[in-house]
Amino acid sequence: IRREIWASLIACPIYALPVAIVLELWKRGGTAIYADIHAWPLWWLPVSAIVYLLAHDTFYYWLHRALHHPKIFPWAHAEHHRSKDPTAFASFAFDPAEAAATAWFLPALAMIIPIHLGVALALLTLMTGTAVLNHAGREIWPDRWLQLPPLRWLITATHHDKHHKLFACNYGLYFQFWDRAGGTNVRSEDGRPRP
Repeated sequence: IRREIWASLIACPIYALPVAIVLELWKRGGTAIYADIHAWPLWWLPVSAIVYLLAHDTFYYWLHRALHHPKIFPWAHAEHHRSKDPTAFASFAFDPAEAAATAWFLPALAMIIPIHLGVALALLTLMTGTAVLNHAGREIWPDRWLQLPPLRWLITATHHDKHHKLFACNYGLYFQFWDRAGGTNVRSEDGRPRP
C-alpha cells in the first residue's frame, strides 16, 4: 500500500498539469468547455458524456495494450503491475511515463468537443470512482448481477482484477467492448476468453 500511495503521489501532479492548463485556457475562452447550460441543446449534456466515455475508453484500451509490449512495459507500466492484489490506492499508482501518456487525452478532448462544466466535473467524479472501485480488490456487486446488463458490459473489480493476475487480458477502462472485439476479454475462472 505504501508503494501504491508513493507512486500515486508522483503521478497525480503529472495528471494535474494538463487539467490546470485547460482550466486556465477555459478562463480565457480558449476551450470547448461551457458554463451556460443553454449554450448547447440540453440533449447534448448526456450525449457529450457518452462521447467522452467512449473516446476515453477507446484511447485507453489501445494505449494499455501498447503499454504491455515487452519493450515498453518495464519503464512505462511496471509500477502499476507491482500490485498483483491491488488496493484502491493502486488506482493512480502509475509510472511517470504512463501518467504523461494518459494525462493529456481528456484535457485535449475538452479543447475540441463541447462539454458543460458540470458534465466534465461529473465525469471526473465518475472516472475517479470507477478507478477506485475497480482496483479495490473486492467486488461490490453481487455475482449474479455481473452476468446481467449493464454490468456484464462494464469493467468491474472482478474483471480488472483478472488483468492484474493474468496480465495479458482485460485492458478496458469502462466497457468490455474493446476487450471483446480485441479477443482479450477474460471472464472465466480458467482464464479462457469468453464473450
